[in-house]
Amino acid sequence: MIFITLLNFLACGDKTTEANNFPSCDEVETAVPSDSTTSLGFTPAEVAMSMPLSSTVGLEWADGTVDCLHYSLQLDQDSARDVASTPAEFQGTGPVPTIAVECNDYVAIDGTLMMSTPGGEISQEIDITMIYQQDLGSDEVTAGFGMQSIVLEGTYDPSNGQDDVEYLISVDLNDGLFTGALYMQTTDMMEGGDLAMVMNEMFVEWGTVDAPESCMENNE
Repeated sequence: MIFITLLNFLACGDKTTEANNFPSCDEVETAVPSDSTTSLGFTPAEVAMSMPLSSTVGLEWADGTVDCLHYSLQLDQDSARDVASTPAEFQGTGPVPTIAVECNDYVAIDGTLMMSTPGGEISQEIDITMIYQQDLGSDEVTAGFGMQSIVLEGTYDPSNGQDDVEYLISVDLNDGLFTGALYMQTTDMMEGGDLAMVMNEMFVEWGTVDAPESCMENNE
């Protein structure tokens, strides 16, 4: 699956300044002790101890091959903070870009995610920040992080020698289900040099298919 985004690079005078001043959110963080209640009604200790910290899920490569993904998630209860998010005052000198920006309060907890496939194609240890938000439609609390840039480890190289490749990861952890994907991002300049085409190609996802029975052997 490939996602394509076109980015306009304005390269002259005040236009560059205007283009860099997009609507954004101001955020204020307040530390929350591990045994205190966050703004979403749970304590950091409860969250860290209630989720499946180590398990195995099914993984599907882009060619349809199904494999295993072993993962372990460690959260630092003492790093929790409530984050109040409000629209920032626009600082640009030109017209305000017509970009919708939602500023929603959330709870953040830092941690480490380790995941690997049995054959070593994926072998990652990533510093992450889990984001907990209240879904406005269902009022349920959702958790995860999206499109974080990483250095791809393991033996699998989806780039096939391409230069200027970036790897991204996204993860959701809701209702006890650990789902996510890895993407390869490439950027190509269009003719004239004022338009860039950014392509995010998903090369593996997990948690959406059943794990083969062999995955569960020797699973801790």
